[in-house]
Amino acid sequence: MEEGAPAGYEIARQRILAVVGNKPTSLDLEGLQLASLPPELDQLTTLTTLNLNNNQLTALPTTFTKLAELQTLTLRGNQFTSLPAQLSRLPNLRVLDAGGNSIQGRPPPSLS
Repeated sequence: MEEGAPAGYEIARQRILAVVGNKPTSLDLEGLQLASLPPELDQLTTLTTLNLNNNQLTALPTTFTKLAELQTLTLRGNQFTSLPAQLSRLPNLRVLDAGGNSIQGRPPPSLS
């Protein structure tokens, strides 16, 4: 494990690295108390479903848009106060569940 890295982050990183070459379509990183996502996630360009429920996320990395095949994204139970702008640049996103966050205001028109 990397020095100082939280256990959940390392678990997420290992799950990602275990499937990088396999063209996975789904990944479950629920409940790992992630405050950030491992940079290796952007290598999983074939993902269509990503579960990030019940973590501590407040933002998504700018490279998140590399997940262009993503159709279903669950962000329930994180720390978001607004919907990440990157979501509007995911052309195949059909299902977004961001309940259980403290999101204020309306979603951007591109996500309505």
